[in-house]
Amino acid sequence: MKYYFILNPTAGSGVKGKEFLERFEQLKNNSDFDLNIYETVGVGDSTRFVAEICTKYPNEDICIFACGGDGTMNEVVTGVANYPNAILGIVPTGSCNDFLKSFKDYDFMDLEKQVNGTIINCDLLKVDEFYSLNVTNIGFDAKVNYDQIRLRPKYHNVKKAYNRAIINNILKPLGDKVKITVDDEVIFDGKSLLMAFGNGNFYGGGYNCTPCADVSDGLIDYQIIKKVSVITFAALIGKFKKGLIYGNSKYNRIAKFGKGKKIVVESPKTLTICIDGETIHRNKVTIEILKHKIRFILPKK
Repeated sequence: MKYYFILNPTAGSGVKGKEFLERFEQLKNNSDFDLNIYETVGVGDSTRFVAEICTKYPNEDICIFACGGDGTMNEVVTGVANYPNAILGIVPTGSCNDFLKSFKDYDFMDLEKQVNGTIINCDLLKVDEFYSLNVTNIGFDAKVNYDQIRLRPKYHNVKKAYNRAIINNILKPLGDKVKITVDDEVIFDGKSLLMAFGNGNFYGGGYNCTPCADVSDGLIDYQIIKKVSVITFAALIGKFKKGLIYGNSKYNRIAKFGKGKKIVVESPKTLTICIDGETIHRNKVTIEILKHKIRFILPKK
């Protein structure tokens, strides 16, 4: 079996990327695995390379590791989803790798454990024409993510950019008018502060938005927070981050949560939609579950 490690050299601070390269050379020099590395040269290059390799070896399984952050993962997943001979792996060399937080006690930086790992079947979200392995979110948090990316060149610091983006969006009118349909049943029609639709559990650097999500159960977990005041929002954000609102009847007045296979979100105005960190804008989006669409490598314990 061939193993390809697709490395985004600009991901994160570069420290984890250097650590990865050292471990890669060590494993390559001390094993008989067919190990290969490819460094990306721009946006979309990972998806293109996956297609090139999978069509070059159509009759054998190819293990393809996304080495970077959530953006690199999303590009590789987009490629892997189109080729049944591709097996996905992830090496967290970026600044944010939220999907891996759903798998506790696994060392994804240990390359030897990766190539000797276990392959599991993993679901995938199809968001219109896009794919989401982890979480797709809409609303306040998606707007903050979109703005912080645009502010990074100005502040030269991710945390400062995030803080500025949060302030900017709190000062704007909160809430989007939406109608949400789950498996052909309207479950919400009103103003929502934020919406999270999860295959995985975490997003935004550690927010446990869908704590009951299972990556292989064939269902989308959702949590909808209704429009609330800034003061109420500030009081709830800590509980939301820890996953304490989901499933708690105490918060039924301000939150809705559940599971489904097909979810449609529509609005009279344009929505900001974040797909594993990547942003699109439209006033209607359909999210469907593709059960066991991806074969995913878990490192050997």
